Amino acid sequence: MKNFRNKEEVLVIFLTNTLRLNKYDQKFLSNLSILLSKNNYVTTNQNDLFNKLLLKYKRQLSKNNVDYKVATALNWNTKLVESSDEYTQAYLSITNNMYKLRIPFNKKCIEKLRDIDKHQNLIWNSKDKCYYADISTETLKIITTIVPQFYPLNLSAELKATLSALSVYNEIKIWNPTLVKIKDWYFIAASNESLDIAIKEYKLSNDPNLLFKLSRYGITIDKSVTLNDPFFEFAGKYSVTIDIDDMYILQYYCKLLGIKNVICHSRMSRIPEIKKQIDDVLKINGLNIYFEHTNVNTSSKQYDGASIFLYHGTNEYIKYMYLMRFNISKIVGIVNNRPVKVK
Repeated sequence: MKNFRNKEEVLVIFLTNTLRLNKYDQKFLSNLSILLSKNNYVTTNQNDLFNKLLLKYKRQLSKNNVDYKVATALNWNTKLVESSDEYTQAYLSITNNMYKLRIPFNKKCIEKLRDIDKHQNLIWNSKDKCYYADISTETLKIITTIVPQFYPLNLSAELKATLSALSVYNEIKIWNPTLVKIKDWYFIAASNESLDIAIKEYKLSNDPNLLFKLSRYGITIDKSVTLNDPFFEFAGKYSVTIDIDDMYILQYYCKLLGIKNVICHSRMSRIPEIKKQIDDVLKINGLNIYFEHTNVNTSSKQYDGASIFLYHGTNEYIKYMYLMRFNISKIVGIVNNRPVKVK
C-alpha cells in the first residue's frame, strides 16, 4: 500500500486514476480540489463527505494501493474549519421580484424538487449557485414543503411575514390549483404563472357564476368555499353526475348559471326514460336541446351561449370527442337509480 502524508494526496488519486466515479461524486471532488487551492481550508462537512467517498470506493482504491482506513485517519495539509450555517441550511428570499433559493447539495432533495416541480418553475443559476423562480403560491408550496425534509429552511423577513399571514400552508395539503377561503380572504392555492395570467381579471369570491368560470380552468373549489351547498358544488365542478329524477334541479341550476344549451349523444334520444325527462323537464323550461354525433369528420359547432354535455353510459373516448368538437362548459352524467321491476 502507498504511504500518504495527507488527504490532499489521496484526492489526487481520485482525480488522476481510472476510478469509476458517480457523476455527482466526480463533481464534488473536482470542486473540492478547486476550493482547496482557492480558499486554503476544508470545512467539516466537506471532510465528512470525503470520508464517506473513501468508504464508498474502497475496493477501487484498494486496487490502486490505497487503504481507505489509513486514508480516512489522515489529516488535511490545509486547515480544517467548522462548516457554517450557510453550507448546512437552506435560505429562501425574494430578489428582483423572484424567489431565490440557496440549498446545500443533496441529490435526493434535488431529485424530489424536480419530480414535484412539474412546471419547472425552479431554474438553477450556475453563476450564483442558487435556484431562481417566479413568485407563485405553487412554487412557495413546493419549497416550504420539500426543502425542510432535508435541512432547516431559513426565510427572509419578507417571506416570514407572508407565511405568518398565510398559515394555511401548515393546515392544507394542496398540490392542484384550488380556490380556498381563509377567514374573509379568497385565494388560489397551488396556482402557477399561466393560470394567474388567465384569471387575473377575476375578483375571487364564492359567487356561483365565478365558481362556474373557474371550474373550466381545472380549478378545484374547496369546501371552505362551497360549504357543502349543492348549488355551489354543482357550479364549482367541471364534471358532475345527477339522477334521472333530478332533472328539474339540473334545469334550475342551468338557468341560474346562464347555461342555454344541452348537447346530448344521439343515442340518448333512443332511451325512452331519459328522452322523456329531457323533453318534459329541460326542453319545456326553455333549454335548447341538441342530439349530436361524434363523427370526427363533422366540423365543430359553436353554439350561442354556455353549453353542457349530457351523457349516459358513455365511455371516455366519446366524452373526449365531444369536448374537442363543442364549446362545453360542463359535463353532466345521468344515472338511473330507479328500481328495476321484476315481473
